[in-house]
Amino acid sequence: MSYSAHDVGSCPCCLGDRISLMENADHACAVCGHRWRRAHPLSHYETQQGRNELPAGDIERKIIDRMTSIDPLLRNGIRILEIGCAEGLLGERVKREAAVHYTGLEVSADAKAARSRLDHVVQAIDSQQFTAAFDLILAFHVLEHLANAESELVEWNHLLKPTGRLLLETPNGAGHSLLENDGNPEHAHQFTPASLSLLVWRAGFDTITLTNSHFESPVYTDSLRLLAAPKQQTSVRREKLLMRFATKLGENFVVYGAGGDFMTYVAPLSPWLNIAALCDTNTARRGQRLAGLEITAYDPASLRGLPILISTTRHRREITNLLIQQGISIEQIVGLEDIFGLVE
Repeated sequence: MSYSAHDVGSCPCCLGDRISLMENADHACAVCGHRWRRAHPLSHYETQQGRNELPAGDIERKIIDRMTSIDPLLRNGIRILEIGCAEGLLGERVKREAAVHYTGLEVSADAKAARSRLDHVVQAIDSQQFTAAFDLILAFHVLEHLANAESELVEWNHLLKPTGRLLLETPNGAGHSLLENDGNPEHAHQFTPASLSLLVWRAGFDTITLTNSHFESPVYTDSLRLLAAPKQQTSVRREKLLMRFATKLGENFVVYGAGGDFMTYVAPLSPWLNIAALCDTNTARRGQRLAGLEITAYDPASLRGLPILISTTRHRREITNLLIQQGISIEQIVGLEDIFGLVE
């Protein structure tokens, strides 16, 4: 097998150029494992209906599996967009669980049935006509049909609130452990965990979770399910982290521990933190300067009353006991895990 970047271009997921042309006309990437082909345009779905018909037991199995990922994301009042909502059965189940506003997008004639179950349904090929900001976008077994999956993901990103979430599902490769290749001519892509996460990242998302072995149908028993959030700007991430410091430590505090954890997790934020003193038990470090601060011994007389951040996870217990012996209240002592372990 020979690679030919000039003949078949680069991978749509990782942009790698180690591409081979398979006997069945699929393109295969040797870097992320992605496969893709030219698929039929979605416009031929417009007059079709009942494309998701399955035995009742399989439908229930699929919905229950999807609800395990959706339930933790639900809260009353949120706006949900499901891309490829079919007859609206999933949305109907979601609306039983929470008072949400549920919009569906469906290209096929199944949109008519969905209108009786959802709050709003649009029969269209893509999501470009939407302007509302959604809290949650769902797309189950849609992305593999889209020739330009990246551009559609970028559009979905624009439709999400900054705090929103995207939950999508695609076949894992061929979608079944016994199949080497997905022969479905309607599928433009065969994703791997690597290729899907890379594509989502390139479209402006951070992956939160990525799992496999999700049931879609008796043929597609192994699907990838990915939960993602729009990437946050560096300044936004920093402000959120600084707020965590302020919540636990107030405006002024002492840092105890001038080792690797300090340099990794505290020093980069020191220009925005009011650190009254940087202390360390290692006498050899005293007098040195790190992040613009001189390392000193802890002086209870001048620093008493100020909260103390123990900036080492390895030696927290040892330093905590030392401070308590000096008369420091346990309520004054905060660890890095108390800050970084906060649940948003």
